[in-house]
Order: sequence, then structure tokens, then C-alpha cells
Amino acid sequence: MDRKLEFNKALSNLVELAAEKSNTLTMDEIHNAFNGIIEDESLYNHIFKYLAENKISITEYIDNNSSKQQSGADSLLEKKFVEMYKSELSSIETAGREEHALLLERFLNGEDVFNEISEKNLHLVMDIIPEYSGEPVTTGDLIQEGNLGLIEGILNYKGANDIDEFHSHLKSYIHNAIKDAIDEQNSAERVGKHAADRANALDHAAVQLAEDLERQPTLSELSDYLSLPEDEVEKVMKMSLDALTLDGDDLE
Repeated sequence: MDRKLEFNKALSNLVELAAEKSNTLTMDEIHNAFNGIIEDESLYNHIFKYLAENKISITEYIDNNSSKQQSGADSLLEKKFVEMYKSELSSIETAGREEHALLLERFLNGEDVFNEISEKNLHLVMDIIPEYSGEPVTTGDLIQEGNLGLIEGILNYKGANDIDEFHSHLKSYIHNAIKDAIDEQNSAERVGKHAADRANALDHAAVQLAEDLERQPTLSELSDYLSLPEDEVEKVMKMSLDALTLDGDDLE
């Protein structure tokens, strides 16, 4: 098989594998995918960049051009962020029902107590987050999205001076914010799976036509074979090759 076709096939298979694993890959999986196809280690940085642009996380990856690690280090930073956040949260003095009710009353009366009332209700976010463990969104992102939902909920509360109603209202906004973030991530995974399917179809078409024609097929011939507009075929080709800025010499 032509080296470029091998590379294209390996890349599309890798994207498909990532889609099955919540958009994550290990370094071993990436190296195994391109074993015998590329020898220049510097080309992996192009692959890493492409995967990052497609929201695919890489564990155990250190960019040679940067001291910042990707997913592996990000997960360590993630844990540190969550631990620091929990520590800061534990230092905030909790409020009882009476204090909460007084704060809510002052807020509804137009007093500038937004920072105080939001701080006293941050625990609601942390109480809700465990319900979404196992989702393809990091705990740090869940905290941030939940906090944004909390803020939106406070700003949009127009109900009565009832602490139970207020907390129920805030929880609804927090849940919605977190669910939106998860839906967005899942949507990105579905897009990645669709792109992988198209890349696989292009691989098959290119190999089949090359065998039938005894030469490399043209863009027009690939378009006819796949029943896709030429610009769509070009987009699939760009995803697998042009986006990595690799020329023929790199894969020979």
C-alpha cells in the first residue's frame, strides 16, 4: 500500500479509537498506529497538534517544544486544581439557614451582597458534581461550568424569599450548565466519529480505484466513487494530510 494511504488509514483508525475512549489516547496507541509508517520522530508533534485541535487528549505526552505536558500533565494539574479548590472551599465559613435567608432577603432587596451569597452557595456545585462522575468532562471543567450555572442562577432568581425554593432554583441552573458541557463534549465525539468514518471510506475508495485503474485516482474519480462533492472529498483529505502539513517526502 502507498505510504500516504497507510498514513491516512492509521490516522483515521486512531481517531476512531479515540472516539471509543472518550476522546483520549495513550502514547503507546499513537506510536503503534504509525509503527513502520513514519520514522522521523519530529512528525509526531504534527500529529499531536492535529489531535489536540480535534479535542483528543493524549496521556503521557510531553511536547519537546514546551515544558507543558498535555493530557498526562493536565490530569496532574487537574488533580492539584481540584485539591486546591476544595481546600479553599473548606476555608469558607458555612452559613446556616437563618444566615442564608437573611442574605437572600438582602439580595432581593437590591443590596450588593452578590459575592457573599454566591460564595456561601458554592458548596451546592460540589454536592452535585459526583452525580456526573465518569462523564467525558474533567472535574475541573465540571466545577467551572457548575459555578457559571450557579452565578447565572443567582442573577436570574426572581422568586420569593424562600431558601428552599432558592436552592432548588440554583441546583436546576447548576445541573443544566453541567449537562450542556457534557452534551457539547459528546457532540464533539460524534463529530470525530463521523470524520473517522469518512476518512475510512476515502481510504477504501483510494485503494479500490488504484487497483482498478492501476494508477492513483483523481479527485474527480474519488468524488464519483464516493458520491460526494469534490469539495467534501477535499475536506476529508485535508483532515488526514494537509492539516498535518506533511508532504510526500515525509512519508516515503
